[in-house]
Amino acid sequence: MTKHLDPTLRNGMAVPVFEYGDALTCPGCGSVNLHHYHVTAYNRAEDDETKSVGSGALSEDEPVQLENPSRRRDAVGVRFTCECCPGRFELCVIQHKGTTYLNWRTVV
Repeated sequence: MTKHLDPTLRNGMAVPVFEYGDALTCPGCGSVNLHHYHVTAYNRAEDDETKSVGSGALSEDEPVQLENPSRRRDAVGVRFTCECCPGRFELCVIQHKGTTYLNWRTVV
C-alpha cells in the first residue's frame, strides 16, 4: 500500500492519502482517525414516508431512527466515531434534483 501526504492541508493537518482515495476528516476535531460502525439506506419515493434498509437488525419496513437527511428522496448515512474526540457523526449522501450532496450531521 502506497502512502503519501496530500499537499492540501485540512483543518491545519496534512491528510494521509492511500491508493484508494482521500481520507475523511472528523467534522468535530479534524482528525483522520474515524471508524464507521453503522450504515443506513433511507428509502423513500418522492415525498413519501421514509423506510430504511440497513445493517444489523434493520429490515426493509423498520421505522427510521434518525430523520432522513433528504427532504424528498433516498439517502445513505454512514455513522462514525472518532478516536480523538467524543464526537459521533453521520456522513450523509443525499440526492436532490439529479445532484448528489455529501454532508455531516451529529448523532446523539
